[in-house]
Amino acid sequence: MVARIPGVCGVCAPPRLQVDFPGVRVSAVHPSSLNTAIFAKAGDRRDVSHKPGPDVAAGCFHFMLQLPSTVEVHDIVLMNRASMPRFSPTPPPVSA
Repeated sequence: MVARIPGVCGVCAPPRLQVDFPGVRVSAVHPSSLNTAIFAKAGDRRDVSHKPGPDVAAGCFHFMLQLPSTVEVHDIVLMNRASMPRFSPTPPPVSA
């Protein structure tokens, strides 16, 4: 399950519903925190050195632009694996 911020996701949904022009596709890439200077410029000194770089998001855009015109990607959500919860299933008991 991915939590979405309605204000951000809502920016792309209405144009996607209203655009009906040949060759025009509306897509959205929702990156998680990236290793950029945006936090520092806002005065937030958090460590983002372990986050993926902007090249990861750029790769998503490149992927979408290389697809045939018959294919439409609505949303790509990027999540940092390091910040995702890990689940360790309990192995079944060993029977004798």
